[in-house]
Amino acid sequence: MNSTLGYFDGEWYNSTIHITPGKPLNATERHAFVARTMARDELILHRNYKRYVPVKFLSRQSYKQERGLNNSNSSTTSGKRTANATRATNSTYSQWNNVIWRATFIVGERQNVQAVMNRFYGGHVGGYYAPHSNNVTLVSPNGTVAGLSPSTLAHELTHAMQDQYYNISQEKYQGRTQDSQLAAEGLLEGQANYVKAVYHHECQSGQWSCISQQASSTSSQSSASSSASGSNQGSQQSASHPHQTNYGVEWVLYFPYAMGPHYISTLVNQRGWQAVYHRFQNPPKTSATIIAGRPVPPATINVSLPTGSHWQRYQGVGVNGTDRPGEATIYSMLWWQTYHHHARLIPPQNIINKNGGPFDHYDYLSPPSAGWTGGKIVPFHSQANASRRGFVWATTWRTHTNATQFRTAYKLILKAHNATKTGPSTWTVPASDAYAGTYRLTTNGTTDTIVSAPSPQALTELSPSVTVHAAQTPTNTTTSTATSHTATSTTTATHTNSSSPTTSSSSPGFGIAVALAAFTLVAGLIALSRRS
Repeated sequence: MNSTLGYFDGEWYNSTIHITPGKPLNATERHAFVARTMARDELILHRNYKRYVPVKFLSRQSYKQERGLNNSNSSTTSGKRTANATRATNSTYSQWNNVIWRATFIVGERQNVQAVMNRFYGGHVGGYYAPHSNNVTLVSPNGTVAGLSPSTLAHELTHAMQDQYYNISQEKYQGRTQDSQLAAEGLLEGQANYVKAVYHHECQSGQWSCISQQASSTSSQSSASSSASGSNQGSQQSASHPHQTNYGVEWVLYFPYAMGPHYISTLVNQRGWQAVYHRFQNPPKTSATIIAGRPVPPATINVSLPTGSHWQRYQGVGVNGTDRPGEATIYSMLWWQTYHHHARLIPPQNIINKNGGPFDHYDYLSPPSAGWTGGKIVPFHSQANASRRGFVWATTWRTHTNATQFRTAYKLILKAHNATKTGPSTWTVPASDAYAGTYRLTTNGTTDTIVSAPSPQALTELSPSVTVHAAQTPTNTTTSTATSHTATSTTTATHTNSSSPTTSSSSPGFGIAVALAAFTLVAGLIALSRRS
């Protein structure tokens, strides 16, 4: 392992290399391109790579075929199982997952969540790193460097370094629930996108020579990466077909890349890179932690039905048939319902932080989603008729006011779908709507409980008992000390930029997790938010 930061395997961070866009790289060019990028990553991250990371190029079509994304109903799985077992598992998972996303009013009955995500992944992945493989794949229209952001490789190589030090295929980096997965990705993708932002700035400022890329001037705000999401020029497709794109799902998927860099920047500004590496020992558990920049451990919530109920949980999926959407998903629900269904919950343009710093371009904060301290969705289906589905969604909040704000917002969502009041705290959405059903909303202190069933009669059968055990919030012992990219423990190549680029099986809730992938956020998303 080389002990000099900013120099790797014969290439300095400021070496000049010559690459012709549109043509495949020969072995010498590829090695120079990769080694120089690794040297630059080392300089930014204050850490040496342990070994060289091989890189290959893949065309867009080949990527889709490799991941099975040409079939919009397919889900990417790892390992080999019998066809019957796979179909049964995918069918149960799909039904369960659809109920969860319907509960959050992001994907209705007329859409399949997996199909929505596969369309997104297939068009936007620009590169990926498969944990424990020690190799990176870059995806471009024709399988060359043409069309790639010059910082995409830097992003993916960051994941390789994470894997070399921490073995990021471990369960603690995967997340057992939707929210814990977004939180862990906020750390993994946040660090990688932080590197990407610094790298992009150095290229744009002329401090570093970089390969050319069309439209790269927008990549710092519209690029990201995720466990199974992607980067590329698919943005034009989404922007040109806005009514075919579910931006609510995309804001959920984009969360780790949007908010993760600011979370990393906060840690670096507090205690340097050691604060970040300390978090890898105990990754964040909630998206609220990424948003707040401090630990927000989730409360433990138990949901049970009366003995003898003919409603039952789904088996073999989630955490005992449950999932936990958190603050990031709730915010995305509010945004999507306001933008697409005119529920008037939050100003959609507020997700873009116009006055933020270099790592603070986005803001997932709103009064109805703030103060979240825990949650659990339990999808149910009837034993007599599996097509009859319902759910219980219990959430806990810091104060009674927070709980009331969320319940009020959810009620406004129901009204935006032409719901009529059919009983105490009960509303029915008409059968013609994608979110049809009967809903009961109640608040008990700082706990909200939403129960949904196909009909008022079925709702009376879903009478859950909800108990909550608050989590203990760890004491924050960090102190504020600014740091720069200048190394202190190993030899460092001369470099002037600081930590700010302006100064020089199926995953729970998502259903696809095979790699850590870099992607460009749909440009239409940002444009839509800004003009809303």
